[in-house]
Amino acid sequence: PCGLNGALHFTQMDADSGVAKSNESNRAGVKYGTGYCDAQCPKDINFINGIANLHGWAPISPLLGTCCPEMDVW
Repeated sequence: PCGLNGALHFTQMDADSGVAKSNESNRAGVKYGTGYCDAQCPKDINFINGIANLHGWAPISPLLGTCCPEMDVW
């Protein structure tokens, strides 16, 4: 159907979702997806490296994105 994406890729992410990098200010961790990143550098992520993404954040174009290496399989 229209609008489905069947892409498969591997990304390099912290196993603890950046909790250790945040000096424990971010306790949500993997369960709530706070460590997500990919090669497209999404900017709508709430936490980057375990720290709240507040600097210049706006719904349309926040300043910061979360990027990590990605290997596309298909």
